[in-house]
Amino acid sequence: GDGRVAKAYLARAQGSDAAVVADFAAVSAARRSKLRLSRCLGGPEVSEANAAVATTGGDTLVTGATGRGDGQQVWTWIVDGVGRVRRAGGFGAAGRDRAVAAVAVGAGAWIVGETSGLGGGDALVLRVDGQLLPVAQQDIHLGGREVATDVVLDGSGKPWVLVDAAVSDPSGPHRAIYLLGLGADGKPTKQVRIDLGRRAFATSLLVDKSDLIVLGGRGVGASAGGFVRTIAAASGVVDPAEGPDFPGPVLAAYAAGRGSLVALGAAGDGRSQRLWIGGRDSRGRWSKPKQLPSGVRADRIVALAYKRSSLALMVPAANDRASEAGIFSVDGRGKVAPLLVVPGFVPRAALPSGRN
Repeated sequence: GDGRVAKAYLARAQGSDAAVVADFAAVSAARRSKLRLSRCLGGPEVSEANAAVATTGGDTLVTGATGRGDGQQVWTWIVDGVGRVRRAGGFGAAGRDRAVAAVAVGAGAWIVGETSGLGGGDALVLRVDGQLLPVAQQDIHLGGREVATDVVLDGSGKPWVLVDAAVSDPSGPHRAIYLLGLGADGKPTKQVRIDLGRRAFATSLLVDKSDLIVLGGRGVGASAGGFVRTIAAASGVVDPAEGPDFPGPVLAAYAAGRGSLVALGAAGDGRSQRLWIGGRDSRGRWSKPKQLPSGVRADRIVALAYKRSSLALMVPAANDRASEAGIFSVDGRGKVAPLLVVPGFVPRAALPSGRN
């Protein structure tokens, strides 16, 4: 019943699927939070926004992809505090290119994702300046099909990229997790392989002082579990310690300050799935994960700090109509409160901005 919402859906129906949410009236009086701004970004093709980072100038860099099939390319927008696009730029050659994650550096950013390549898909590493012009680019091939899923800067400012790979060896095809330290030109200067079995996958890469922390899952269905591994950034040595006994794969994690971490994940699958929240305090002690209420399910989660709770952007499986996608507050006791649920809204990335 709100014309402004209708305009957003009209733009979405025309193919502008990437949206930045940061000033108009509350969409639903039943929700405690207000949708303050809504913009659709993109053109006539399908667009997606997969990462949002704050720039040094106080704007927001949003990156993802636009186009279809082999015509897909990386597309990046820089928007100001009221959603106006300051700059936009694309990157791509023949084949498919897509951005998955980004981290700001100086006036520009490191952007990582996937590209068509030797193995049917390589990890893409791209550095852009403040005008969104590429200053460094690498396609990283490790012997199979790779996708770069996260990128961070360590304590010295060096970029590290998390790569999820499907590789082949004499024992047959399997998954592998790589952590790559990059030089200024985007070429790997250090490579760390983390072996956790054929069905392991990584979802989060965090920085803790001089260490890097990788979290994710392994296995499928009821037998799936989560993992955490600590890697010394200076030496690349992986701590073999198993870490806490997660009840299921870690879907999202973030650093909460002073060495503390928060992790959200899922145990089980389908209608029997239960989400859980756990964490590590500033003394390095892991709490026992707490299950979230039944009926709350998610195939993917984006999480960040929110007051004394976690702000969880939950995305259910595409075929799960009983669970809503939207923004939820999740506290340490496992209490869940919906903050904003809008039909057709599929959250992919978020960052805090003042009180918003």
